[in-house]
Amino acid sequence: MKKCIISLIVVCFALCFCGAGGVCYADEGDEQNLEQELGEMATEQISSLDFSELQEVLDKLGENEIKMFGSTSFFDKVTRLINGDFGGGFSSFFDAFIKTMFGDILGFVPLLCTTIIITILCSIISSLKSDKIRGVGEVVNFVCFGAVAFIISAIIVGVFTTVKETVSSMQTQMSIMFPMLLTFLASVGGTVSVGIYQPAVAILSQVVVSIFMFILMPVFVFIFVLTIVNNFTHNIKLEKMIDFFKSTLKWISTITFGAFLGVLGIQGIVAGSFDGVSIKMTKFALKSYVPILGGYLSDGFNVAMAGSILVKNAVGVSGIILLLSSILSPVVSILSLMLMLKLCSAILEPTTNSNIPNFLHQTSKLLGLILMILLGVAFMYVITVGLILCTANVF
Repeated sequence: MKKCIISLIVVCFALCFCGAGGVCYADEGDEQNLEQELGEMATEQISSLDFSELQEVLDKLGENEIKMFGSTSFFDKVTRLINGDFGGGFSSFFDAFIKTMFGDILGFVPLLCTTIIITILCSIISSLKSDKIRGVGEVVNFVCFGAVAFIISAIIVGVFTTVKETVSSMQTQMSIMFPMLLTFLASVGGTVSVGIYQPAVAILSQVVVSIFMFILMPVFVFIFVLTIVNNFTHNIKLEKMIDFFKSTLKWISTITFGAFLGVLGIQGIVAGSFDGVSIKMTKFALKSYVPILGGYLSDGFNVAMAGSILVKNAVGVSGIILLLSSILSPVVSILSLMLMLKLCSAILEPTTNSNIPNFLHQTSKLLGLILMILLGVAFMYVITVGLILCTANVF
């Protein structure tokens, strides 16, 4: 009798372990089928998208920027992100940053060395005291400062042009990316969120960018001209006026930035929560009120949403990486120029009594304003894309 009981217990354990093994195998097969189905759905959706305009933006980037992006094809980058390949990450960004900064510094060195030489010669000539050259010192200072102002102005004009082209490129990327992302958001049921984001992204790509390009950037140019005039001679004092326009530029930027992101963030969170509840109700209705096939329809709905969200996130992240790659060169150029101008100012301050060191130092601080304009537009773009991506992920 005992042998029979022991044999029965052994058989039961064997059946349990066999059953458990069979269940695990079935789960792995279902997971593989689900991953394959998601991959096929994502590939089909990507193939229907037109990335030609974004590819044109990518083709205009330099070698270091393309290396930071991680691919020469926008389509290839999206595909790799869907498959979980994020590329070099921080290492590629750091490498591109260092190479770009080193190249910019080498490009600025000849002009700034010329500025140092002119200033030192001016100081030597002005220090000569004799009856024959009495009064020549002021003329020499005037001429030398004019030459230095011309050199620095040429550099600033180049930086200003680059920043303006970069902001225009960002506006182009916005006009391409946002309709694409909003279409994906609508496809996964975020209809209320689309109604919120659609006017917001239109305001960002048109009104906000126009404020930065046609109001703040001309104000920057005007402040730079005032800085030149203020340092041309000791008889003209414009510090208070320069401070006023600087404060105006900063306040306009802060109010525009805060108002846009504050309203967009609050409305986006509320709309995302409402859409999330609506989608959960739809899933529940499919599963509960559709006889026999309700569970299958609900699962299919989940798979379709997962595929769309996967593609949308890959496209959005690729767009953000493209944006960061686009602004790498102008941001590094501005930082490099600020560093070099401060270095020149520090070198020249003990060697001359002219206004040139003060002019170089003020110009380096002024470059922080145009850097703020560039980074402000880029940051609003990134935050808006991030909100759109996160809104669908809560469904």
